[in-house]
Amino acid sequence: ENADLEGILPNYLDEFQSLVSLSVYKTSVSGSVPESIFSGCTKLNSIRLYKSKFEGTVSSQIGKLVDLKWLWIHENDFTGRVPTEVGKLVKLEGVTLHGNRFDPVIDIDENHRSGVVGLTNIVPPSLCSLKGGILKHLWTNCEEGALTPALSDE
Repeated sequence: ENADLEGILPNYLDEFQSLVSLSVYKTSVSGSVPESIFSGCTKLNSIRLYKSKFEGTVSSQIGKLVDLKWLWIHENDFTGRVPTEVGKLVKLEGVTLHGNRFDPVIDIDENHRSGVVGLTNIVPPSLCSLKGGILKHLWTNCEEGALTPALSDE
């Protein structure tokens, strides 16, 4: 564990253009994830920022990380919507999103356009469509709040 590690992620991480793994987990590191990481560290294949104190939204620039295999960002304080660009990352093998405050994706009944008929998970449909690829694990909160494997090869 890295419980003694605190502070914020520096904006200059994008200078490490060959960086393939960003692991800052089980820490007191807080603040938002600098957008420059997504635009400058395009070789990242692993982001592990779980069980810390990160907050804010996940940038749509995450779609630039075409080699990303692992996105573990559970148990933080992320908000907003999970960007649909995550669903375009075709090399993803594992995603953890639970324990944040992401906005739910809303389903609109096309036959009854007058209102919302239900809430789905926080997972954008573009991410769910990766199941046919190599995505093996997607952990998120179900509507009842329980941790469930939304997708699994098992």
